[in-house]
Amino acid sequence: MGVGIDRNHGANAAQGPEKGKEKVPVTKTVEVRNSEELKDALANAESGTKIRLADGVYEGNFSLKGKSGVTIEGSKNAVIKAGTDGGYALHLENSNNNTLKGFTVSGGEKGIMLDGSSDNLLDGLTVKDTGHEAIHFRNNSSNNQLQNSFIDNTGLTDPGFGEGVYIGSDPENVANDQSNGNMIINNVFGPNVRAENIDIKEGTSGGIIHSNTFNGTGLSGVHFASSVVDVKNNTEGYVFTDNLKIGGGQGITFALGGPGQNSVDGNLV
Repeated sequence: MGVGIDRNHGANAAQGPEKGKEKVPVTKTVEVRNSEELKDALANAESGTKIRLADGVYEGNFSLKGKSGVTIEGSKNAVIKAGTDGGYALHLENSNNNTLKGFTVSGGEKGIMLDGSSDNLLDGLTVKDTGHEAIHFRNNSSNNQLQNSFIDNTGLTDPGFGEGVYIGSDPENVANDQSNGNMIINNVFGPNVRAENIDIKEGTSGGIIHSNTFNGTGLSGVHFASSVVDVKNNTEGYVFTDNLKIGGGQGITFALGGPGQNSVDGNLV
């Protein structure tokens, strides 16, 4: 793609029309300072609402359900925190065109789960200390963009399920999950992402994996987690460009031994 590698995680990194701007213009800002206020703001948010998190810890499990055009924003010192055996720290369900920006998600069996949620922007997040994976795009969650974010210390309760980013579903669990066109751009993974930094499941297509730093230090080997990126069979149209691997483990691996209908160029893995 001819854009080079930006390791500063700054303004020049993101490819895509938004470059960190909210998906929908903000018309109302709601300031929150504790878990109860955050849950209330999420439940009542309308398109154009920005929920601004004050610095501090927001303990519990939080969800954005059936919403569009909502921004959730805070500094890295605003921490949504759930127990590692406590479901999803932040769950987007049937929610499109939203922006998650700047804050930290810690804990949860899964950190951020998107179900049936598309065209969302996840920008400048820190996601860490999860029981299983950090971020999962599932149940036809498509055209989402994760950029400029930091993901580490996953798989604390089950290392074999400790992926950094999980795209799609195991077909034995969910049939025909078309979580397509998701973009993973200019993120830093690891150390101690105990399963793959990115796991791309069968039947998904058309994603962009660009200018990320993958770290294999801490790969557990459980459930064959031995590479930083694992691409299952029956995938097509993925573009892997200008990614860098550090630490141990294998690089980008394909189930059939080669990229097939996917494109690989300019990676140092």
